[in-house]
Amino acid sequence: MDYLMKGDSFMHKLSDTEIDFIAKKIKEQSLKSFAFSDELIDHVCCRIEQLMENGITFERALNQSSHLYQRNEIKKIKKNFTIILNYSGFMNSLIIYASLLFYLGSWIFQWGQVDWVGLVAFVLISILIFRYSLLFYSDNNLRFKKSLVILSSVGFALFFIACLKRFLWLNFGFSGQHVMPVMLFSWLIISITGLIYIKALFPRKPNRLLYLVAIIQIALACLSLSTFIFPFTMQYIPWYATIIIIINMVSFLFLYTIRGKGKSFLRLILVSSSLIVFIYTPHRAIANNTNIKVQFAIKAREEIPGTKLFLYLNYYKYGKEMLILKKIGSSSFKSELIEFKGGDLKMSYVVLKDSLNLYDVLYDSEIHKQKLLLEKGDTVFYVKYNPNQNP
Repeated sequence: MDYLMKGDSFMHKLSDTEIDFIAKKIKEQSLKSFAFSDELIDHVCCRIEQLMENGITFERALNQSSHLYQRNEIKKIKKNFTIILNYSGFMNSLIIYASLLFYLGSWIFQWGQVDWVGLVAFVLISILIFRYSLLFYSDNNLRFKKSLVILSSVGFALFFIACLKRFLWLNFGFSGQHVMPVMLFSWLIISITGLIYIKALFPRKPNRLLYLVAIIQIALACLSLSTFIFPFTMQYIPWYATIIIIINMVSFLFLYTIRGKGKSFLRLILVSSSLIVFIYTPHRAIANNTNIKVQFAIKAREEIPGTKLFLYLNYYKYGKEMLILKKIGSSSFKSELIEFKGGDLKMSYVVLKDSLNLYDVLYDSEIHKQKLLLEKGDTVFYVKYNPNQNP
């Protein structure tokens, strides 16, 4: 048995053996819902710990809590809205899976010009982050309570403001400057919160696997934020995004293979970061079902100094991208071959000699952006370069 000193009393923490025993008892109920079974373990463990703080034995606490995982009680819990203020986790899973379904639906089915369905997906994640802020605040037995409340509240505010601002920008023309940095920073804050939360749950015998998931999320958030600090990394965003999505999918499935508390919050981090990364990546999605293979090139009349130029592209609702144009002649530059899925695509672009922050360039009113329409297959599109325009 593990104990944590708190004031003049001891706060009991269940051992791995005790958690395994609880999981076995719950498994005997033959729950059909795979998504809810892990959440129920967290709920029962927290309840037993609270009872044991009053001095009763584990066996007696387990017996007094047995009603929590009986079939009839589980059905009542799912329908009980007061669940929002406990660690049962049913609400967590419902919101997580609902947000994924809403976002998937908004991406597959385009219901009108205004993407209200996609907004609902991000709002649901925001609600779940805010719910954890309430949980942390209401839990008087939680270590690092103040830090967890502050960080989760800040993470919620940043995430919610950024997703709302992104929606207004894409659909109603509001300024979208700094949307992605704010959203990525919210990911970092929430990931740090997750690491502290795991530390609070396992003060003496840390769960290294849960620690690893949280630390990886912090590292990936920092990697994503680096694209705004080091502009040359913008060209690697598709690679970064692919790696992050794969890691998140593996981590999400991995969390179902281990036992222990704190997995619900980590799943929240994985889902929110996946949504952020997915919208951060330029999708090059176009209207119809044809494919376009494109190279962007510059062919000037006079010699252009340097070995490379930088092409900044704005696909509007489909994302932004920076491509490198490599020198192939004294006055000629060309990008790598890239593929667009679809037909016509309107975009704006600018070519500069320096590698700068993609978002700063595209939002700079003093830099003249030009329009371009992709409408032919397997071709090279020549873009204009104005050396006097470079900052």
